[in-house]
Amino acid sequence: LGPRIGEVRTMTWAFLVAAATMVVWGLVPIDLGLAFDVVNVAVMGFACGSSVLAFTLACSAVPATRPAAAVGMVNFAGIAAGAILQVVPGILVPSAEGGSLREQQEACFVFILAGLVSALAAWRIGRGTTSRRA
Repeated sequence: LGPRIGEVRTMTWAFLVAAATMVVWGLVPIDLGLAFDVVNVAVMGFACGSSVLAFTLACSAVPATRPAAAVGMVNFAGIAAGAILQVVPGILVPSAEGGSLREQQEACFVFILAGLVSALAAWRIGRGTTSRRA
């Protein structure tokens, strides 16, 4: 979708879809069955997959002689965000045993915030980018 409708627009809408599926996962009652969870998480994963477009945007925003630096920055940002999103829900779960599934879902609302921040960042790239392809 990136080359067809634009990387920025694709990332923005995909992260909004990802945030919406995270809201559904966090708010919908647990007893809807495994099939519902599988479909919801599949949509969430597909939407988050648009983050690979960050490499295209970063490489197009730097001089042609510096694509490795852009790739390194994107990789570092992804690893740092992943580390933060692993630690924060663990801190928020109230018990050492991991708590109930409902408590874990509530602790993972940090992912919704991350999805919305990602959508905002993608939208801001589209508004003020110096990118050649965005």
